[in-house]
Amino acid sequence: MVIPKSYLYRLFRKKPVTNDSDIPPIPPPFGEPPKQPPESQEQPYQQPPPVEESYAQQDTVIERMKISESYKEEALKHIKSLVHGNQCDPETVELKAFEGEILHFQAENMLTLLSKMTNKRVPGRVQSGQKVDGEIGAKEAMTRAYLTLAKDKDMEKRIRDTVLNRSDKGFGVNGTIIPLPFWKKEFIVMEPCQTCKTNGTVTCLPCGGKGVSPCPRCHGSSQTHCSHCNGAQMVMGQNNRKIQCPMCHGRGKIGCTGCNASGRIQCKTCSSKGVTTCPNCQGNAWTSVIHKIEIEARTAFDYPRDKLPEKVVALIERYGDKFKEYAEIKIAQDQESVVNKDDEEKARQQEIADQRKDIRFPILYEVILPYGHIEYDIKGKTYYTFLFGNKAKLEHVSPFIDDLIKNGIRKLHDAAELRGDVHENLKMAGEYRTVKEGIAFTASGSMKKAKEKLKKANNLGLSDHAIKEIITLSDRALKNITKKPRMVGLGISALLNAVLLGAYFLTPIRDMIVGHIPNIAVQGLIDGIIFLAFMYIGVMAIQMTAESAIKKTMAMLLPGGLKTAPPKLGQVAYWNIAACSAIFAGILFATPYIGVQPPAWFQNILGLIM
Repeated sequence: MVIPKSYLYRLFRKKPVTNDSDIPPIPPPFGEPPKQPPESQEQPYQQPPPVEESYAQQDTVIERMKISESYKEEALKHIKSLVHGNQCDPETVELKAFEGEILHFQAENMLTLLSKMTNKRVPGRVQSGQKVDGEIGAKEAMTRAYLTLAKDKDMEKRIRDTVLNRSDKGFGVNGTIIPLPFWKKEFIVMEPCQTCKTNGTVTCLPCGGKGVSPCPRCHGSSQTHCSHCNGAQMVMGQNNRKIQCPMCHGRGKIGCTGCNASGRIQCKTCSSKGVTTCPNCQGNAWTSVIHKIEIEARTAFDYPRDKLPEKVVALIERYGDKFKEYAEIKIAQDQESVVNKDDEEKARQQEIADQRKDIRFPILYEVILPYGHIEYDIKGKTYYTFLFGNKAKLEHVSPFIDDLIKNGIRKLHDAAELRGDVHENLKMAGEYRTVKEGIAFTASGSMKKAKEKLKKANNLGLSDHAIKEIITLSDRALKNITKKPRMVGLGISALLNAVLLGAYFLTPIRDMIVGHIPNIAVQGLIDGIIFLAFMYIGVMAIQMTAESAIKKTMAMLLPGGLKTAPPKLGQVAYWNIAACSAIFAGILFATPYIGVQPPAWFQNILGLIM
């Protein structure tokens, strides 16, 4: 897509600059050193004011400064590297126009301190922390502790240092909660235990305070069934005559040995004391409620969105905390924030924060961001590209590579559609670097990975549609190359399977392997594994013949060729399965006719079918 020229001119308006003296000097690498006054002048050189389009009279100051010539040269060099190898001399890329500038503006991250209050009850009297009276006293103490942070300059410095020690230094981070673990306060409320009435002990629940509990063996009855007659009172005596049980004397019950026939045992929970340690205070008679307050910072990143070019804002929003890689960002010390100071919504948020007594303070940044756009000619066609950041990153690049490789893709079409000699068409398509890369990536892996690699190798100037077309056509062309070798490999696979399966079933080899195994099912499993192994050998034969054809073709395109080129078998894989299965079944059916005993599992299957 070619960006309309009128749109770019609206985006990059001509600045009313009459000469270089109207532009403030800026340090390298973004700009040239300031011009020195002629030697005849005695007065020292003084820095001129910003250009007229600076927003000096508004609340947010944006300085626009002259950009270095090397900025466009870096961008043009990148474009030439993308053109290289695609039947276009990079030196013929002609720069038509360049417009750019350096933006110098302020950004801020307003930090709002948030209090995080928690409480928990613990047994005993906790000695750490500040003692307060009651829950209300704890809340008042935590509120006072929070408000003292506003007067603690050292605390403000520690919070700033915590944010600035992050890899992103807080720049571009919006709506994020940043923990501040270095500060926390604890306030202790001590209360007498209401559960035990400050005794430290409570009535034992299992025994009800009695110290004894019913015997679990006799359930408090003091007697159990006689183990000799099992409660029947009579047992078999001499001459198979029933007699009275000599152990229970015909009662069917005996005294419980677990409780010595008392029906009660000592309570194991309280050890016969009748009381247990209070579970609430753990025997301390007091409990402590620990009220803890911690702080964390919520970020609110802001910069003059409404006063920056639309595309610059879009890219700042896209890169977020990674924006620091594209601009020179410094922490502004001892300065007042002027970022969107006249914004009504921002003023309203500040008013709400003041009413809530929120503690807020900004981290200020000085941002120096170069940007621009270039208009360039490639083979008589004009393209536009947006430049962003201190490394002149190409953004919104027209798909000029698509235009350069049209003939290469056409030849790839011919190879895929079998128009003419496939090898010759691939050779001509491979004269274009991008197309050649697509063919190589397709030959060395799956189509999905090939698309990813091609996009990474040509991350600019090549459309997704062209990437998909190149990989799809390359896959079809490579299948055309391997079509005949795959059929040859299929024949070799069938011959190998016939020889190997015949040798296995029609000679004593099978009896040597499974003859000593009595289980018929296990014999059938071993036969199946051997059949799959022979089938896999056939697949390897097909792959080897097809891979040889691909390597031969790639050696024609690439000086070093490809070390590995796994071919795609396509429908030949299914034909190989069918052929091997037919040979397997044919040999089994032929065994009786040549005097060989068929496998027992095969005879069972035939018996079920017949």
